[in-house]
Amino acid sequence: MNRNRQRGIAPRRALLTAALAASALIGGASLATPALASAQRPDGMWSSQNIVPNISSSVAPAEYSHGSLLYVAYTTSTAGINYSIYSGTWWPKIRSVSGKGVTPSTTSSPAIAVYNGDLYVFWVNGSGQLRYTDLVGSTWAATQTVSGSWGTAESSTSPSLAVSTGALWVAYKGHTSDNIYYLSTNNGSTWSSQEVALTDATSYSPALAPTGLSAAPLAFAWTESSGAIGYGILGFLGFESIGTVPQAGTNAAPALDFMSAAPGETMYVAWKGANTKKVFYNEVANFSSSSFSPSDWAGQATLPVAYTSTGPAITDMGTTLYAVYKARSSDTIFYESATTPTS
Repeated sequence: MNRNRQRGIAPRRALLTAALAASALIGGASLATPALASAQRPDGMWSSQNIVPNISSSVAPAEYSHGSLLYVAYTTSTAGINYSIYSGTWWPKIRSVSGKGVTPSTTSSPAIAVYNGDLYVFWVNGSGQLRYTDLVGSTWAATQTVSGSWGTAESSTSPSLAVSTGALWVAYKGHTSDNIYYLSTNNGSTWSSQEVALTDATSYSPALAPTGLSAAPLAFAWTESSGAIGYGILGFLGFESIGTVPQAGTNAAPALDFMSAAPGETMYVAWKGANTKKVFYNEVANFSSSSFSPSDWAGQATLPVAYTSTGPAITDMGTTLYAVYKARSSDTIFYESATTPTS
């Protein structure tokens, strides 16, 4: 068992109890079609498998929702970053992250989020540096590096983004270690110090999601060396590892989403199977009333026709959960959705 998981059991329970009892909801901005509560989520409730038109990628796509728009970003065959927009139908124009002083180059998946009204895209360059740009109006700002007096953020895998407590948060695996790091910005350019969430935790990208809790604003998930999916929470006592998602096993990065519009709020996790290319998911319903312990997960379920060779992405818009994933044997990108019951 990871040393970080063994320590701090009492502080962790104090953190969770205080956070879940005293928190105020923070509006979620992620995009996902929610999975259904365990007794109410038959596989048939998922939509048919659909192709995201005119895009392809050899690595996992990223997605994010803001307002009535769903963004799907992906790495192109020439190492650039493009994105498509969905608002009930897919917009015909594929947009490129490019401009004066902006030439992304990456072989990993990008990360995308909307913060303070601007669209942000992050990636890891060939040297392992975390780089980013934001779309201000119709112009991409000059590329910046995530850095501070402490140094430069570096990773060997894709970063993850979340917006919570008025800040843009970034989580990432180390470049030469399996540590999970995190940091944040309140203005899009000045970064807090790099903090360590866990040491020797994962060789894949960690997942990040807001929790809607002011006292414990972020949830993390990661793939352990055993293939289990560990998860934890960041709050006023710092980061605490909680446990593993029951039955979950994967050989890729997991995905997290927090649906604030679901009754009682719901936290979702999705993953590719360890010994199969099927896509699985699980959730903690009535999140704000739970302890977020392993016993609170509803139970493993599958997307009925989804198969992928990489980790999936999930996000929500209202009470609809969207899963986006690369095909198992081609560079086609698919999406499916399901809607959470409102009662």
